[in-house]
Amino acid sequence: MKSRMTIFQLVPSLDGGRASRSVAAIHRALVSHGFIGAVISKGGPFVSEIVSCGDHHLQDMQSRDPLTIPGRAAALSPLIEAVSPDVLHVHGCVPAWIATFANRDLGIPMVSTLYRPYPDNAFSEVMFRVDHVIDDMTGAGLRAEMSDPAAVVDHTLAVYRDQGLLHQIVDRC
Repeated sequence: MKSRMTIFQLVPSLDGGRASRSVAAIHRALVSHGFIGAVISKGGPFVSEIVSCGDHHLQDMQSRDPLTIPGRAAALSPLIEAVSPDVLHVHGCVPAWIATFANRDLGIPMVSTLYRPYPDNAFSEVMFRVDHVIDDMTGAGLRAEMSDPAAVVDHTLAVYRDQGLLHQIVDRC
């Protein structure tokens, strides 16, 4: 068994939008509490913040072209298999589709975070085909991240724990 939990977060880009700010705050908090964190995205201004306290893997998580999703998943799958993260946390439909395909044979627990209402269609339903959905459509999580990143990691870890996703609980004290 690994000595520390590894959390992969997948987000379209780290462009400074709501999802990228949330990913950066969760990443900082997880790493500061002893977790191994990695973020997979197309890149953006927040990459330097991610790299300063963990790993960033550059991959196109943004293009909505459905024909390219299986190829991008095939490129991601060896990384996921090599690192064997304990949780895949997706932020957005495209990352969720890529992670779903990449994770098909691996069975790593998945969590998604919703930042807005999603249309009721086949493309969006992937956000709900995960082990747990975190609903942040009100922006409450984002406000908490700005004022208290520890509260965000506490909430995120509580979700992971409640779903039985943690193989090991890291004592924060």
